[in-house]
Amino acid sequence: MHEVVANQLWEDDPPLTWRTAKRLLNLGYGRHEVLHMLGSVVSAAVWEAINEDEEFDPSGFVADLERLPESWEQLRGGS
Repeated sequence: MHEVVANQLWEDDPPLTWRTAKRLLNLGYGRHEVLHMLGSVVSAAVWEAINEDEEFDPSGFVADLERLPESWEQLRGGS
C-alpha cells in the first residue's frame, strides 16, 4: 500500500490524495502514519472491488479521504 499511495501522491492522481496528506500533516500526524491512513482508504476500495465485485467508486473514495483522520482514529480504537 505504501507504493500505491506514494504513486498517487507523486502523480497527483487523484489530487485529493495530496490535499488530504497535507491536511493530515498539518494536523500533526507523521508522514508514515499519513501513508497508513491513505493506504487504509486505498485498501478498502480494493477490498470492495475484489470481494464485493463492485467497480471503483470515485465519489466513495473521495468521501473516505474526507473522513480522515476520524475514520482512522476509530479503526485504532481512539476517539
